[in-house]
Amino acid sequence: MNEAFNQAKKWVFEFGFPVLPVVYQSKRAMVEWEYYQAHLPTDTELKNWFYSPMRNLGVVVGNGLVVIDFDVQEVFDYWHTEFSAKYPQGTYMVKTRRGVHVYIKTQEAAKNAHNDLLDVKAERGYVLAPPSVHPSGFVYRAMNSAPILSVNALSDVLPEFYIPEPEQSTQYNTLNVSIPYYSDPFDEADNAQNYNLRAIKERFSMLDLLKGVRKSDRNGRWFIAHCPFHDDKSPSFWFDAQKKVGGCRKCNIKVMDVINLYARLNNISNSDAIRILGEKI
Repeated sequence: MNEAFNQAKKWVFEFGFPVLPVVYQSKRAMVEWEYYQAHLPTDTELKNWFYSPMRNLGVVVGNGLVVIDFDVQEVFDYWHTEFSAKYPQGTYMVKTRRGVHVYIKTQEAAKNAHNDLLDVKAERGYVLAPPSVHPSGFVYRAMNSAPILSVNALSDVLPEFYIPEPEQSTQYNTLNVSIPYYSDPFDEADNAQNYNLRAIKERFSMLDLLKGVRKSDRNGRWFIAHCPFHDDKSPSFWFDAQKKVGGCRKCNIKVMDVINLYARLNNISNSDAIRILGEKI
């Protein structure tokens, strides 16, 4: 057979997790995947699905399998420093087009979660696994050969501040644009890439989204402002005009750019923020 078939057999017969065939260079399942939330495919099914190398491989989450989807590399790097110190043995990780998939097994059932920092995929879904090919042409690849780490609960590896409660605030939406709703997260992620990220960052500034901004140095590189994410009595949000990034000294989110900030202020995904700001260029 081929590499997708070999990997599918490992997931099913060695690891005990369901898989399914996905359209090549796509994220669209080729079968009614809901059935496989509770059923392992047979060897015959795998052979029928993956007889051709032109297949993507989907791994069904749930039944203890959780995938933390870091779309922002800086957030992953920050998280991974503490994670690797606590769990030096590591866990299975996959390099994705924009970030990293971190695979974890939990004893306690986990819930799906989504914000501008990451996604938690723990139920009612699947993720692409190596050697799948993203619609952009990027090939998913394993970053290591470590086994999937088993923990009691997701909070053992993912502190609560990484998956905060949804925020509804739009009071800082000074760009004054409407926020559309997109129901398909795969489509929104792919379509968002049509915009030039560099152009967005050159056109918009984080200073446009913050209140009470003032310079904090003579050269005009550093600014401070009241943080919009907590009751900030004294300015604790910093901004580097040279690198066009900023963050709050008191909040747990360390670094963000104008896209991340706009998304978080309006309780939307980075993909939505890219699309909205891209349309304003």
